[in-house]
Amino acid sequence: MGNFSEHKIDQDSMIEVSVCKNHEGQEYHSIDVGKLKRVSNEMFERNEDHYHSGKVFFGQCTQCGKGIKNRESSFQIICDYNCEILVKRSHYEIAKTSPGFMECFDLGPECAKRVKKACKEAGIDWKDYIYPYKKLT
Repeated sequence: MGNFSEHKIDQDSMIEVSVCKNHEGQEYHSIDVGKLKRVSNEMFERNEDHYHSGKVFFGQCTQCGKGIKNRESSFQIICDYNCEILVKRSHYEIAKTSPGFMECFDLGPECAKRVKKACKEAGIDWKDYIYPYKKLT
């Protein structure tokens, strides 16, 4: 799944940390939060249908498909290869030349809580990987 040079896998951890390389061989860090996903494909589709139902939302959570009601309670993530691999925010410029770079996506408050908790349990600063929208203004 890409140019991963190092993996830190803790069987008890819900997060996998990777050091990846871009096209120029520069390293950047990412975390795989796929184990935190709590929504089936069917539920994601229902959430997505509700999002497109005409109700006004600020955005849509890339992890669960739910509509995000308030900008102040949502977050932004940088994705690589899929929406479950989050790039360290300070490595954005390096990761942009990765073969799997996907840009930025919205993360809703419920999914953000799971990422924050898992990061804390793994000894990772969650602020390195998710960014509150309220701080973007």
